[in-house]
Amino acid sequence: MKISIKNLFLLFLLPFCLSCNSEDDDVKPVNFEEKIIGTWQLIDRKPNGIEYCELSTNIEFSQEGGFSLEAFMGDQSNECQSASISGTWSYLGDNKIGIDTPGIEETTKLIIDFFDSNTAFKLKEPDNTDQYEVYAKQ
Repeated sequence: MKISIKNLFLLFLLPFCLSCNSEDDDVKPVNFEEKIIGTWQLIDRKPNGIEYCELSTNIEFSQEGGFSLEAFMGDQSNECQSASISGTWSYLGDNKIGIDTPGIEETTKLIIDFFDSNTAFKLKEPDNTDQYEVYAKQ
């Protein structure tokens, strides 16, 4: 199966939705950069869900502005395939990040909305808010 880097990236990085609850009110303000740093595991995709192997998909955001994505595909544990990409990220304001990857001229813009006391986020594209991925902090 041949998948372009951009299609792979867009497949696994869809923008986030904002979710609030009473627990969010008790959280001390933390800047966006502090919240996003770390390793995050894909746990769901809306509206279609995820396949078995995709549960191993993870993305890491570094404090230095780098990111790496290891994406897994397949629905059987013995048939998982993976692909990796890396690049840089930057905070654009209003819960938006810009992703730059080698070989892709245009910056990919995504929305990230944190929830569950900043231990999870929803990722979506600004022009497609009906579809998103959910990641949990590792």
